[in-house]
Amino acid sequence: MTIDAIIRIEQSLGGLSIVHIAQKLSEGKATVTDVIKVLTPAIKGGGNDVDEKKVAQMIWDANLVNGMRCAGEVLSKALNSGLEDEGNEIAEEKLT
Repeated sequence: MTIDAIIRIEQSLGGLSIVHIAQKLSEGKATVTDVIKVLTPAIKGGGNDVDEKKVAQMIWDANLVNGMRCAGEVLSKALNSGLEDEGNEIAEEKLT
């Protein structure tokens, strides 16, 4: 996941930090809207042409528990991003 995707997630959820979003999800306080707003940029980042409505349908078809699990995995990856991630390599070059 790139830093741009993380920023889009934070902005789409009213400026909550990625840590707060992950905490909401882990505490069972995340809404379906939160899950959609986390997954949409992640799925788009994979090169898929989707919008929030399409992602909502995907979550419904897969079932909500699986949607929440996937959102948790996306957030975990964002929080544990390492230098092997494409977006982070560019950021590292600019920071050093």
